[in-house]
Amino acid sequence: MTTSVKLRFWSGVSLAGLALAACASTNPSSPHPAPVNPAQVENPRHHVITLKEGDRLPSAAPTIVWKPDTVRLDINNKTHVANTTAAVKQVMIWEELVNYTSLEYRDREFAVNGTCYDLICSQGSGKSDLWDNYHRASRAAKAAALENAIKGIGEVSAKQLVAKNYFSTTPRSWNAFVDEIKRAAANDVITKSVQTQVTITYRAENALNLGYGPNACTERAYSCTKWIVKSVEVPVERQRLETRQKIVSQKNFDVSATISNALLMDGENEALSLRINENGVVLDSSIEGKFNRYDVSSSLSGDRVMVNVTGTHRVLRNLPSNVVLKDAFEIVNDTPVFVVDIDPAFLPKPQEDENSQLVMDYTVKTCNPGWVGTCAAFGGDRRTQAIKSHVLSGQRTIIPVEVPKGRAAWIEFTLSRRNSLFFNDKATSVRTTESVKMK
Repeated sequence: MTTSVKLRFWSGVSLAGLALAACASTNPSSPHPAPVNPAQVENPRHHVITLKEGDRLPSAAPTIVWKPDTVRLDINNKTHVANTTAAVKQVMIWEELVNYTSLEYRDREFAVNGTCYDLICSQGSGKSDLWDNYHRASRAAKAAALENAIKGIGEVSAKQLVAKNYFSTTPRSWNAFVDEIKRAAANDVITKSVQTQVTITYRAENALNLGYGPNACTERAYSCTKWIVKSVEVPVERQRLETRQKIVSQKNFDVSATISNALLMDGENEALSLRINENGVVLDSSIEGKFNRYDVSSSLSGDRVMVNVTGTHRVLRNLPSNVVLKDAFEIVNDTPVFVVDIDPAFLPKPQEDENSQLVMDYTVKTCNPGWVGTCAAFGGDRRTQAIKSHVLSGQRTIIPVEVPKGRAAWIEFTLSRRNSLFFNDKATSVRTTESVKMK
């Protein structure tokens, strides 16, 4: 038994770098979109990478384990012995912190061509309840009061303006208010997109709410550069733990399986899966198939694994409806003839299913078509003319049928496999032929 120790490797990353990565975060009070932080470390996501010849080995002891090998053996009705080789590998496994780049959405500012407006106001000195509430607010409440007063400023920008002592006094005109906003944007206290929101997008609301008399203002439109915020994909450098492994040794075992009592028809296949460990022990087995149930046992002789696979019983299945390729009921030389074409794959083969028969049960129905020429769903003097069975032995079966003159007739029929090793005796769904009329 091997005792192993699992270590984590932090290749190329210093402790100081990890500490900075752990402390780095987006400041929610910053007015700018969050910058890309190359030291971001996500929650560990494990990726298994198998090293190739010449790859760097780990610098300390990894976990060393044996990994069982799973082999597959195909079984059909001609399989009696199946052989393969199991390659059980011993691998060393360790984890390394690696850098990778992912694309993530970030808010970015873009300059676009647009229309700006100058407000020319002849009245208004900035007297309003909103300014009064802002100036009366405590230091802790000032940012919220400023955000409430100026539409489009937002919580982050309001906190930055208060922290940098902007709007310590009330601007006495709309132009003075705009100049203060522009000064804050020029000093990177707020973003240019916030300036656009406050002075252009919400200019009318802000002039009204802040006491600059919009009713006494006129607008002058002009072409300008406006700033907007859009979410775009940007490359972000991150780190993750990757599980790496390298094969250090291998044991090969010859696997020989003896198959008995596997009841399979031509075209039916099953597969045996075996999981084998480094000692040649079959840990578990499974059968991929739906036709038989098996007992599986194994033994070991040197490096040879011997497996016995014995079928215990066949799972009898339904005869499918597509056993019938074509049916017809027609008049040939004044005689009604019933013709059935069968898929030959479903005809019993004496050498594999000697007692089985493919039997067709059919009923001849007739009616008086009357003057309309067809049989009504009800009435029309419907009768059961005959109930019969027929054993099908070839791909095509032709059966003459007696139908009274002047009556229309059709046939309803089913098929079933009887006494079969492979199929149960459940009949197929009822098929109905076209009708014919005897003159």
